[in-house]
Amino acid sequence: MPNIVVGRSEEDKEEHGLEGTGVIGKHLVGEDEEAHTANPLHFDVAKPHVVGVFGKRGTGKCLLPDEKVLTEKGLKKIEELFERGREKGSPKRVDRDEQLYKCEELNVQSIDGEFKNQSNGVKAVYRKRVNEKLLRINTSSGRKVTVTLEHPLLTSEGWKDAGELEEGELIGVPRKLDMDFKDQGLEKPESFEEADYSNRNWRESELLESEGGDATKLSDGTGSFRRVLQEAENKDLIHLNEDTVQITEKGQTELEKRKTNQHYRLGKSNPIKVPEKVSPELGEFLAFLLAEGHEQKVTNGNYRLIFTNTDQSLIDRFRRIGEELFDLEFHKMSEDTVYANSTALEELLDVNGYSVCENSFNKEIPDFILTSSEETAAVFLRRYFESEANVTDQQIDLVTASKDIADALSYMLLRFGIVTRINQKEKYASNTEEKRVRSYYQLTISGSEQLEKFQDKIDFSVDRKSEKLSSILNQSNTNVDVVECGNLLKKCRGKMGADRIQVATHKQSLKAYEDGKHKIGREKLGEIIKNLESYLEEISRIKKQLDDQPTIEKVGSFMEKSNVLWKELNKQQGYDRSDRRILTYKKYQENPRKLAGSVLSIFNDKNDLEEARNLIKKLQDLACSDVFWDEIEEIKEIDYEGWVYDLTVRENHSFTAGLGGVFCHNSYSMGTLVEECQQSDVSENISTIMIDPMGIFWSMKRPNERDVSMLDKWDMKPEAFDAQVYIPKGKTRDFDEKEMPYDDTFTLNPAQLTSEEWRMAFGLDSNTEMSILLERMCEDLTDEFGDEYRIKHMKKALEKYEFPEKTKRGLENRLRNAEDWGVFGEESSIDKLTEAGELSIVDVSVFGQLSGGTRVQALVVAILAKRILMRRMAARRLEELDEMQGLDRADEPIQWMLIDEAHEYLPAEGETPATNPLLRWVKIGREPGVSLVLCTQQPAKLHPNALSQMDLLLAHRLTAQQDIDALQEIMQTYMRYDLRHYIDALPDRPGTAMIMDDNSERAYPAQMRPRKSWHAGGTPDAFD
Repeated sequence: MPNIVVGRSEEDKEEHGLEGTGVIGKHLVGEDEEAHTANPLHFDVAKPHVVGVFGKRGTGKCLLPDEKVLTEKGLKKIEELFERGREKGSPKRVDRDEQLYKCEELNVQSIDGEFKNQSNGVKAVYRKRVNEKLLRINTSSGRKVTVTLEHPLLTSEGWKDAGELEEGELIGVPRKLDMDFKDQGLEKPESFEEADYSNRNWRESELLESEGGDATKLSDGTGSFRRVLQEAENKDLIHLNEDTVQITEKGQTELEKRKTNQHYRLGKSNPIKVPEKVSPELGEFLAFLLAEGHEQKVTNGNYRLIFTNTDQSLIDRFRRIGEELFDLEFHKMSEDTVYANSTALEELLDVNGYSVCENSFNKEIPDFILTSSEETAAVFLRRYFESEANVTDQQIDLVTASKDIADALSYMLLRFGIVTRINQKEKYASNTEEKRVRSYYQLTISGSEQLEKFQDKIDFSVDRKSEKLSSILNQSNTNVDVVECGNLLKKCRGKMGADRIQVATHKQSLKAYEDGKHKIGREKLGEIIKNLESYLEEISRIKKQLDDQPTIEKVGSFMEKSNVLWKELNKQQGYDRSDRRILTYKKYQENPRKLAGSVLSIFNDKNDLEEARNLIKKLQDLACSDVFWDEIEEIKEIDYEGWVYDLTVRENHSFTAGLGGVFCHNSYSMGTLVEECQQSDVSENISTIMIDPMGIFWSMKRPNERDVSMLDKWDMKPEAFDAQVYIPKGKTRDFDEKEMPYDDTFTLNPAQLTSEEWRMAFGLDSNTEMSILLERMCEDLTDEFGDEYRIKHMKKALEKYEFPEKTKRGLENRLRNAEDWGVFGEESSIDKLTEAGELSIVDVSVFGQLSGGTRVQALVVAILAKRILMRRMAARRLEELDEMQGLDRADEPIQWMLIDEAHEYLPAEGETPATNPLLRWVKIGREPGVSLVLCTQQPAKLHPNALSQMDLLLAHRLTAQQDIDALQEIMQTYMRYDLRHYIDALPDRPGTAMIMDDNSERAYPAQMRPRKSWHAGGTPDAFD
């Protein structure tokens, strides 16, 4: 096949062939879904380039508006969260078809790298308008989620795009929640008026408070006042002697009881008691009301709640709780039914999020119950399940007409580690005259582990159901909590050289697990892990003993225990045998170290005990994880046009959403380019620097084990890269506290900054007094110290200038803040970032937490860009002199700098400290030998001069029209069609791109290859 080399002219191809190139993907032939891969695409890394890598905005990892997300305030539609973020946050990108707002308000449930649940804060909300196919995924436990094809979901091997999943695979759903829920205070409606008395007969209460006297003077002027007097006398609250009223002792006592600061009325309605906060009693009352209650509007719109039950003790319990909580007055409707009227209660429940008077299909569990304390949640669940659930011979079943209740119940049970199955069933509604078919939702709790948790944490107070649960626990052995880790088990066992019989009682069962024929339960996995640990400990011990003090006996023992074969040992020593007679040879008995060395050499070639330890840790994470592995039952494509939504979550970027709970997970091609720079045959003459504003590229030090199958298709293997992660020297504590990986630190010389760069870093306008002072001070310090002054010199120099004190103090404060950035030191250490053959990752993500942090990141980029260009320009002059003299010497490597989120540092509008240094790279950098890769999802926001100077563009499936328009303006005459045509012709699958190469004047549709190193830039999400 002819070789395709992008970034190289025909003349260079003829001269150098494939030398100094790396494979980044394959050429796509054909259009749309009929496109197939053909020739490999080689990328030139030997010559300097200006490259643009443009990804699809939002990367497609989004949800439909109605998908619900579990927050600290309950289940909220993601559309509602976006609207709240838009209302209270700050806009970062607002276009007609795409909107992003930074906000910090809610916590959501997410999952970390060890499969443990966490509560993490939302830092941004996002939505975009799409017209594309989405995937509706249903699992065997009834979980459902609808996502874009690029939206990653959690599998046991890591995050995988939804479009790559197949039916039968296992994906992660929560098996327990870890959010700090507490009983919250109840909100009092603004329409409530504080009542002086708890009793509804306020006229009688005012009479008692009058302390008696002339009845005529006490009268309120109504004709019914005499009846009030008569009723009070009948209750022995007053004595009436002719027209004189005397309050009795009983009346005084009754008045004290009626005085309150907890009762409120709505208009002329009877007052109710308002609980201060959510309580177990309120949880029980709501469970009764939702399960067995009925609500209706009666005369004059009054709210009536009705409770019906054949068990008189439950009727009495409901009445008693209603009286204690709200001071309701209940009446008997029939032998098995009681009711109470209260418009005020309706208003209280409505304001606090309870949907009143809904039918059974639209009922919801209010958020104040969903996010209540564990005690309150347990009481609610106990009462609700007692009323609605059925205990069969194998499981607990509960059927509800309300999808929202089924959803909320599954989340509430997850708080206690109880995983349910949710099945949607169609049947005739028995409580409607039409008898039409409706959807119902059956929650099932099965399997001994889940049933034991229910009995321990929830249980039934009804003896009949509690006893039935105990009886099925003795019989249930259903294994529903399984883990898909056969490949991991096999690999781990292989890395330590253990036979199946050495780590499992039944080797055929282990073979079935490893071959994927059976899923393994957590308990069984725990047993196998212990056996693996035990074998690893033993083989490590006897290996060390053999290495430290070799004997013939130890050689024999190690051979019997390890996977080193006698045939292998004999062959290495030059014998064509397969027995152990070699142990009897005199030369080995006299010098056992020689034989021991051979055994250990063979063992080390075949095995990797350190890797085995790492794999055991992964298996332990899976066995002890907070994830329930749920089988995909159905994947269905749907057409959708409208808004889709996403959240940006701190730290691990995931959240829990949807019906029941499923976990879901953006700078991939940039990593691919770096991998090829590091593995090309000219890598020793190249120095590569990555600017990492998100803190994700440290993962290149780890092999991409999660995409093994995909790499196999490309005849590639997962590989770790020898990257050095550098962080600001003054920020080591931040990284250490959060256990964030790094290798070394860097410092910058503040004297290398111009006054303009300082001004932009401080966010100052150019004509302010502070900017003028800054410029004068930098000029004077440079004249006096050259590039040897530091921030302490700058602060000290302020005092000699005749500027207003306010101006000097303001600049001093900014310089103090600059010291806190942690990037400035006594000496600059950035030269170590540019050594030949090295990959240096400059992690500036820590500044993202600062106000104006992007300007600080740009400051780092500015100094790096200036220093590197200066060194390369000096080196290029020497190289040219050497060429004139016939010498071949290169003291300074060709430099590649790759910048993620490049539009932040080289924006189309405005300036940053990095603007001028980067534009200088763009304009003259190729001559001295520096390459620049600008990576962004928003090419329209990138400086037009940078776009126009790019000789290579790699554009994924762009959707925002402004981004396509921005690139269209720089398209060259060799392009037969406009850019939209090429983009639309790409197949709708992950990793496709258009490559525009000015060097060869060709455009190539491409399928980018998978990363060899781990990609940590995804956005996980969790859906139920």
